[in-house]
Amino acid sequence: MGVQGAQGATGPAGPVNAPFTVEETFALPGNSSVTHEVTCPAGTRVTGGGVASALVGPDVAVVRTTPLDNGWLGTVHNGTIIPATFTVSALCIPVTA
Repeated sequence: MGVQGAQGATGPAGPVNAPFTVEETFALPGNSSVTHEVTCPAGTRVTGGGVASALVGPDVAVVRTTPLDNGWLGTVHNGTIIPATFTVSALCIPVTA
């Protein structure tokens, strides 16, 4: 290995108020409908969101996906006997003063 060179200049500052995603994955038992929500942390607000199911097919359906207070709500129906999971995501952005 060679000799280390001099340290370079400091790079530019990162983005200010960059959006980020909060998501949680929940159990989805067979033959059931399950509702869960995720919440953006204090000092942020929700700007979007969604629901994704790990199980795909004609008997699995996203019943509801909607903003709720400062988060996102999702309901998924699993009409199969196969247990699965689903993920609710909220897109959050810091609130500036």
